[in-house]
Amino acid sequence: MESGKGRTRASVEAEECVAIVCAYVRRNYSRAISNETLASLIDVSPSYLIRLFKHVRRMSPQAYVRRVRMTAAIRLSRAGYSQRQIAALIGFSNKSHLSRSFRRTFGVPLGAYIRARSRVRSEPAQDVSA
Repeated sequence: MESGKGRTRASVEAEECVAIVCAYVRRNYSRAISNETLASLIDVSPSYLIRLFKHVRRMSPQAYVRRVRMTAAIRLSRAGYSQRQIAALIGFSNKSHLSRSFRRTFGVPLGAYIRARSRVRSEPAQDVSA
């Protein structure tokens, strides 16, 4: 049975299940989140959750959790929080763990990201009129 633009009913149901999991992650990213917890939200096994999530989001559930946390880290760094404060607010045990995870996600440590961002903001605007 088709539902809209060539999507099957199973595909729509998979997307709805993953949406439930994603909403939970966005609300609870500061807590420890296991695949078992996420799977229980939609009444499936952890291994099936991983397959389902990868099919819909093209990443594992834990990669999604990390991505949500790293996005929150960027938002908090822009608001002026220290790395130690950010680590505590988004569920990391210390700032080193946060920095390693940030580097794994974005290719640079959080401290380097913050320094680069502050340099860009502090550079004077160049006069381009000639």
